[in-house]
Amino acid sequence: MGLTLPRGLVYLVRLIPYFAAPSAAVYLAFRVANDQFDILVPTWAVISLTLFARPLLFFAESEWSKVANKRRAAAHGAVLPPMIKEGAFELIKIFGENMRTGHPAEPIRKWTEVYGHTFRMPLLTSNLVATDEPEHIKAILATQFDGFDKGPTFRDQMNSLLGVGVFNADGDMWKFHRSMTRPFFTRERISDFEIYDRNADASLKLAKARLAEGYSIDFQDLVSRFTLDSATEFLFGYNVDSLSAGIPYPPAHADLTPASFRTHSSTVFTKAFTEAQLQDSIHPLRKIMDRYTEPVIREGLEKRAAEKGEKMEEESTLLEHLLKHTQDQQILKDELVNLLVAGRDTTMCLLTFSTYMLAEHPDIERRLRQEIYEKIGPNGMPTYDNMRELKFVRAFLNEVLRLYPPVPANVRTTTREVVLPAKRPGPSTPSSTPIAALTSGPDAHKFDPDRFLDERVHKYLTPNPFIFCPFNAGPRICLGQQFAYHEATFYLIRLLQQFTGFTLDSATNKPPPEAWASLGPLDRKSVEKIHPLSHLTLYVSIKGRMVPFISAQDPRACIMEIPPGFRYFLRHLPSFLAPSVGVYFALKALNDFAGFNVPQWLIVTSTVLAKPILLIMQIEYADFRDNRRAAAHGAVRPPVVKDSPITTIRKTMKSFTTGYPAESLLEWAQQYGNSYMFNLVTSSSFVTLEPDHVKAILATQFDSFVKGPRFLLQANSLLGSGVFNADGELWKFHRSMTRPFFTRERISDFEIYDRNCDISLGQARTRLREGYPIEFQDLVSRFTLDSATEFLFGQSVGSLSAGISYPTYAAHKTPDSFYGHPSRVFVSAFTEGQHLTSMRFGLGDEWQIAEFLGDKIKPLRMVIDEFTKPLMKAALEKREKDLRKKADEKNVEEDNLLAHLVKHTQDEKILKDELVNLLVAGRDTTMTLLTFSVYMLSQHPDIEHRLRQEVFEKVGITAAPTYENMREMKYVRAFLNEVLRLYPPVPVDGRTTNKEVVLHAKKPGQTPIYIPENTNCIYSVMYMHRRTDLWGPDALTFDPDRFLDERLNKYLTPNPFIFCPFNAGPRICLGQQFAYHEATFYLVRLLQNFKDFKLDETSNIRPPAEWSTRDSLTRAEKIHPGAHLTLYVKGGLWVTMKELSSSEV
Repeated sequence: MGLTLPRGLVYLVRLIPYFAAPSAAVYLAFRVANDQFDILVPTWAVISLTLFARPLLFFAESEWSKVANKRRAAAHGAVLPPMIKEGAFELIKIFGENMRTGHPAEPIRKWTEVYGHTFRMPLLTSNLVATDEPEHIKAILATQFDGFDKGPTFRDQMNSLLGVGVFNADGDMWKFHRSMTRPFFTRERISDFEIYDRNADASLKLAKARLAEGYSIDFQDLVSRFTLDSATEFLFGYNVDSLSAGIPYPPAHADLTPASFRTHSSTVFTKAFTEAQLQDSIHPLRKIMDRYTEPVIREGLEKRAAEKGEKMEEESTLLEHLLKHTQDQQILKDELVNLLVAGRDTTMCLLTFSTYMLAEHPDIERRLRQEIYEKIGPNGMPTYDNMRELKFVRAFLNEVLRLYPPVPANVRTTTREVVLPAKRPGPSTPSSTPIAALTSGPDAHKFDPDRFLDERVHKYLTPNPFIFCPFNAGPRICLGQQFAYHEATFYLIRLLQQFTGFTLDSATNKPPPEAWASLGPLDRKSVEKIHPLSHLTLYVSIKGRMVPFISAQDPRACIMEIPPGFRYFLRHLPSFLAPSVGVYFALKALNDFAGFNVPQWLIVTSTVLAKPILLIMQIEYADFRDNRRAAAHGAVRPPVVKDSPITTIRKTMKSFTTGYPAESLLEWAQQYGNSYMFNLVTSSSFVTLEPDHVKAILATQFDSFVKGPRFLLQANSLLGSGVFNADGELWKFHRSMTRPFFTRERISDFEIYDRNCDISLGQARTRLREGYPIEFQDLVSRFTLDSATEFLFGQSVGSLSAGISYPTYAAHKTPDSFYGHPSRVFVSAFTEGQHLTSMRFGLGDEWQIAEFLGDKIKPLRMVIDEFTKPLMKAALEKREKDLRKKADEKNVEEDNLLAHLVKHTQDEKILKDELVNLLVAGRDTTMTLLTFSVYMLSQHPDIEHRLRQEVFEKVGITAAPTYENMREMKYVRAFLNEVLRLYPPVPVDGRTTNKEVVLHAKKPGQTPIYIPENTNCIYSVMYMHRRTDLWGPDALTFDPDRFLDERLNKYLTPNPFIFCPFNAGPRICLGQQFAYHEATFYLVRLLQNFKDFKLDETSNIRPPAEWSTRDSLTRAEKIHPGAHLTLYVKGGLWVTMKELSSSEV
């Protein structure tokens, strides 16, 4: 998988030739003058002119451009628009401040008062022409349409969000999109109001219930859910049911908002959708949106595939219509997001500001209701003919659109030089069109729907229709214009049929800036009661409304966090520049003060090569020093992999993405031995598969090895300062908090397992009876998540209530409740966070470059924290309640680990980090063990029979296992150990030396190995578990008897560190026995209920063909194991199994 360069880095790389070429040319010119013509130019002049070549050329180009454009304008009998006096940087500051605190398009309006209705604004590398002249807008959108397109700058800016969708395409791509969508927007389709009726009723019921409680409602959120559900059902035939999430309480009562609202899948999508329009780090947010739309596309593609060869039915949705034109999933995903901008945001904006105007103009509210009652009645449902008769309703909506257009400003780029009536921009010039500034008449700032009904419509609008363009105009006019009018009209009618007395909640809404009130009656801002803002569309700034948790910062953070890549460059910049600066000034001093005449080429060459030469010297010296230190200890350094750092990274990343887990480590071990070093760009790593070395790292020399700053930084975004990502006193603190809770009595209480196991196996039984396989990895991950959260935190998250998915070929049967379940959002973020963390490990210190513009894991951790926050909050509140009652804490036994933790600390960050760390252990490790256990059952039916025989003998046919039963089931324990041997949950781990270390030889007569201080040490228990010299010639064969017969005493008993599935030493996994008990319990219950486990050949991801040349175990794989922080099966483990009949038990 190729590494995608961050956009900022791409931009910088693209600019290098632009900045470097003039300087290089100037330097070479001076060099030729010196060498060929003996013209001695002073060094200071060479350096100065070289450095200033680009700025001087930029200034010359700018001045020439002004002259050239003036001449071209004069040749056409035209003039250039006036240029505002503010500079580019000041312009950026003004627009940035306006987006945060100003009125939409406010700077444009102010400049029109000074420079007229068309003027130019300077950008860093181009000019922007702004206009609110209707004739110019008419030319841009219609009469000179071919002279304008979106342009490369706009497309590049919007690509992360909109992709190649219809709103971000030009030329043939735009025509392709337009031709696909236009035929679907017929009158018959957009006049089917059943969708609106159903969703409007659900929406208004939520409003009634909340108002009955005495609270105000966030109307923008309410209608955004109505428009989202209506748009997705109309466009894609798939209602995302965002209204089922409910609506939030006001910020002052936010604690009443249920967790189901915040974790509802539509809330996550909506927040990502909104945030992606507001901020720079869009890509992770677009991924969240794609996860939301992918099931829709998948279902559509599968339906189309099923209908191939049959007569196609008429398309009932736009998605089905699109699928007739393309099956390219990227185009489809982009188009869905683009259509959702139009289908959700535009009508949401119109309805939100309509309600705002109802609150401000009760007389207009009464007139609207009167017309509705006359034409439709107090309870009637509006029809298409009714809407044509509602003249004042339409005028009201038009007046809202005039003052608060959904898209307040738009932009195009000239594709050639253009002459506009009266004004003319130059070629390749962006043209900004502030629709919000288009006004006519002395009362244009007032809200008055009658202007669309009385003589003013003929005076102003009829002769000049381009003064009103809320949906654009010309060839790019919004195809969904009538859809939006119908949807908004329908909702407005239903609203006015059921509610009256609209007022703003002054305690909740964010007021506009105080300065607006003093602007005078002719300025619209002076009468605003709320604060309109805009991203792609207009919206209302409501306190607490636009702070999505998906990207919210820690409230304790008061300054902007520097992105990892930028921080990396800042930290390394001095070390890169210092040698060059030192060499330059040294050579300069020799010339100026010592009488030397160092040639200019030598100065430049030495300055450029100073850092590389110094780096080579440092590496050579480090090798020399380490060899001497090793010899002084009677040791040697391990062999070094000859691959370059880039090749090393490529092989490592391949093993994480498409290869076998950590296969590069095994490949190098086969070439260099079981202990070796490999080099990355700025660091080296020691790798070992030797049990004696692992023993030293984990136990006998424990104090010499820590997680280390490199690992702590790489894992910090996900694990924070939790127990798995801490060293020293902090690790001891975490360990001391958690250790006392893992007693035999606590981990032997099997009621939690029994309850969740019954639910899990019940779901499996139901699905198998339908004739479909089950995804066992997902099933047991939900079982382990619910069991872990109930055991650790006293409250199950209920992920099993989501149900289980159908295989891909029947994905349309998977209920919406599965995709929308809150736990699915958490699990997706949790899994993706682990995957991205593992990518960091593979890149070494340079992982920060891959995240140049932003931390990719941080938004995911925010989702995880939102999921765990209610657990933490409940525990803290319980503690406060106990303290208020003056409870005797010494005598109060905590019933869960979280209650135990809050006795030691109330620091929310430490608690949140600890919860995430414990969930990694409590969910993922047992999930891995059970997943690969079932995989082995499918491959070894003879072992399945032996296991069931022992279960029936020791436990019984239906009884639940006890602690004593588990001690008696030797073969079950041997089976689980064999699974852990070949498929350990954590296949690779690491430490860092905090001082120089000598690892003693594994055999007498061999030389010890020397490891320098601050060296990353990696050990793979998975490949250590598979070594034939440690486990015998059959080490790659799955055979639980090796833990029962003579092989146990031959291999494991004399050398226990050859088996470390749960680590060892002071950091041994505290939950080891918990995992054994949980896995044993589930396995017993599984074997009591099912038999004949088989892999589903159609659903599982097959291993790559290249594995056929590997060792016998890899060759025999029927699935594709993968690894992030823990081992898992890529694509899930799809299995079939049969229920045990009464005659078989």
